[in-house]
Amino acid sequence: MTRAKAAKWTSDNPDWEKAYVDRAVQLVRRDQLHPSVIMWSLGNEAFYGRNHVAMYNWIKSYDDSRPVHYEADIYAQTTDMYSRMYPPIEEIVDFANDKSKTKPLILCEYVHAMGNGPGNIKEYVEMFYKYDTLQGGFVWEWANHGLLKKDDETGDEFYGYGGDFGDVPNDGNFVMDGVLFSDHTPNPGLIEYKKAIEPVKVISHTTEKVTVVNRYDFITLDHLEASYVILDEGKPTSQKGVIKIPKGVEPEQTVELTVLEQPLPSDFLSGERTVQITFRQRSGTASLPAGHEIAFGEYTISPPAPITLTSSTDKLVVKETPTLITIESATTMWTFSPIRGEILSFKKNGAEFLATSPSVTFYRAQTDNDFPQDGANWRDRLLHLATSRTRSSTWDADKGNRNSAFTVRVKQRFAPPVLSWSIDLDITYTFEASGSVTIRVNGVPKGENLPRTLPRIGLAFELPKSWAGSSSRDGAKKAVTWYGRGPGESYVDKKFSQKIGEYAVNSVDELWTNYEFPQEGGNRTDTRWVRFASTESGEEITARFFDTTSTSKEKDGKKERKLFDFNASHYRIPDVDAAKHPHELRRKKTENVVVRLDAAHHGLGSGSCGPKTRDEYALLTSPFEFEVQLS
Repeated sequence: MTRAKAAKWTSDNPDWEKAYVDRAVQLVRRDQLHPSVIMWSLGNEAFYGRNHVAMYNWIKSYDDSRPVHYEADIYAQTTDMYSRMYPPIEEIVDFANDKSKTKPLILCEYVHAMGNGPGNIKEYVEMFYKYDTLQGGFVWEWANHGLLKKDDETGDEFYGYGGDFGDVPNDGNFVMDGVLFSDHTPNPGLIEYKKAIEPVKVISHTTEKVTVVNRYDFITLDHLEASYVILDEGKPTSQKGVIKIPKGVEPEQTVELTVLEQPLPSDFLSGERTVQITFRQRSGTASLPAGHEIAFGEYTISPPAPITLTSSTDKLVVKETPTLITIESATTMWTFSPIRGEILSFKKNGAEFLATSPSVTFYRAQTDNDFPQDGANWRDRLLHLATSRTRSSTWDADKGNRNSAFTVRVKQRFAPPVLSWSIDLDITYTFEASGSVTIRVNGVPKGENLPRTLPRIGLAFELPKSWAGSSSRDGAKKAVTWYGRGPGESYVDKKFSQKIGEYAVNSVDELWTNYEFPQEGGNRTDTRWVRFASTESGEEITARFFDTTSTSKEKDGKKERKLFDFNASHYRIPDVDAAKHPHELRRKKTENVVVRLDAAHHGLGSGSCGPKTRDEYALLTSPFEFEVQLS
């Protein structure tokens, strides 16, 4: 049934006019004195017809101080603005460039905040500021609508949604689509939204100066104070101070601020240098305390130094049996299965590092935003059922003492149990006498009906339970330490609220995001390195990726590093995918630490009710190569 035909029953039926107008009268008279009401709406998704015109006319006759909105009036024949729900960026840009449009556009709903997301908020906000005719939008929505209840069998408390109360029919978890959890604590989506709409933005920089724009609509920047700190390899240095903001910086005005009065000494820092600038509330107000962070900017003023590879003149001792290879250095012993093409054991000073073997994997538990879009393609291509099979393993057949490195080459085929696509994997393991192992992977997708995108490309393995840490580890080594974005979760299109730095947690549990409908979460992107520590042995294992592009060459025992993603939790992907509530997932919690090290990771988008992941953030299926070192 078309909109026009459906509207004939009610919206365009004169028999209903008084009922429609009465609804408008009740709304306006009830809320007319609320200062937070900035416009009136004629309804939501209720088609469009003559009765909406009558509502509009009455509202304007009674209160012409506020504009009137209605999304279903798609041509803005009556209302004071165009309105759209969940359009892609390209559509609003086309609107802005259409000179025939004489009314502005407001997105009455956008960046659907369901589960893990939304992705690419900043692209919308940047367009709002670029084009005057794009007047902004309203995030859908403020808070999840879960109701606290107990599991009938276990007594576990959880926030229920459609179907949890015997209600049929229902919308399932589609009511869990806010930037607050059901208990009204912020979720990562709200933190990212705050960053996207911050009212002061760094738009350009040199080493010593930055240019910022005042994005407030009515006030200057006089109520703010600014400061800076320079990080060396993620750690704050003594190079920090106050930045003077000139008086009277008006809305939309740009201003150049001096960060460094004098250039940095050339030998001041040794690694990647990052400048972080923070704008804070100078004095307390009724709603904000003094010192509250309003906005921040960060930029790199020197590239990262290449990674110096550890070396040793010691010889490796390699022993072979018909089914196993053991490789030993002075401190480290690996056990490798050429049949499986995997490292079975990785011991250093007698402490076992592995509970499961590192393997190349591609799937992630689906997010709400994945499910109807990219996730549907993954399911259709049976990506969640695909596995690797080893086809061959080759190595130097000589026995006895080796040189300081030993290499095994493995060929595998990753494929679903049916269908005609696969990914051919060429994996090289290089074991070093220094105690590190480097895994280099080349992948070539082949066949018909390949998935359009991949959720991720990387390694997955598990560490023993002694690597999980504890929330009460005061004074002990941190369970996980990393240099990258943090402290919260981040993804390629949901990362700008997370600052570059060195971070650490006492317990792996602290890295997990407990979404009320379990799904992929807890990822950290733009990672330079990540280190895990055992509470039992005190041993550590560090992961880093190397640049494998044709322009990156090893030189003088050094390699260029590459940014990567990591995830550490107590939950395996199939268990997350299967759970419908957090307490169900907790029953499947493993004592091991489930680790992912990803060379690339697919973005989030807002496909639960809007555009899927944008192509610039999508992990499109194509040949790939990566190299990761565990040491």
